[in-house]
Amino acid sequence: MKPSEDYPIPLLKLPHDLVKVRLADFGLSGPGLVGRVEKGFLKPYGSRAEINQQTAKASDVLLWLSSPVDKFFLQIQGSGNVELPDGNIIHVGYAGNNGHNYVAIGRILKQQGELEEVSMQTIQSWLENHPDQREWLLNQNPRYIFFSFSEEGAITAQGVPAAPKRTLAVDPSYIPLGLPVWLDTRLTATGEKFQQLMVAQDTGSAIKGPVRGDIYMGAGNDAALIAGPQQEPGKLYVLIPR
Repeated sequence: MKPSEDYPIPLLKLPHDLVKVRLADFGLSGPGLVGRVEKGFLKPYGSRAEINQQTAKASDVLLWLSSPVDKFFLQIQGSGNVELPDGNIIHVGYAGNNGHNYVAIGRILKQQGELEEVSMQTIQSWLENHPDQREWLLNQNPRYIFFSFSEEGAITAQGVPAAPKRTLAVDPSYIPLGLPVWLDTRLTATGEKFQQLMVAQDTGSAIKGPVRGDIYMGAGNDAALIAGPQQEPGKLYVLIPR
């Protein structure tokens, strides 16, 4: 597959020079490091801006996309479906990241008074209406996600396919993966109550804290309309076997 006028945006594979370090191997604690070796020293891997400034090699590209905004939100979600020019759908999933911290660009827009309500849809609209500031804003989030092909759609951190409205992404330092969780909240888009049993199956760089969760709503436009504005207080009841 080659880039074209309609598909100029590279979706990158996990780079060969990316190195992961487990701090526990050195008797240290922490989430680990990600970097590359330069002249015998481990250096931080490039930020989003630095990676985007480089010309992508054909061997490093998984797919070529039409929109940098679609690519950005695919990276936020960590997995998704890509429609090819012939109409076929292929699945791509999370393969790794560049080790930089996640920064929410919606929060930046709200702090600057550009948005009153933050959702995927309002951020997309702002980006469409401010093309001259798009690159700057996207680069405020230095975290960069790499992808691989997936046969089963969205794959969770547990290694199993995500189930719509049943898979919950959590902070595993507070809620171990695999535990059932009763979620009591509302759907922002409709105001309906959302009260049902979920399973803690996934993680996310923006999901930090004991009572934080992200509901997998599924694939497609209908799911996006529900998931995009979702931001509600709620309660989590973790069910632990005796």
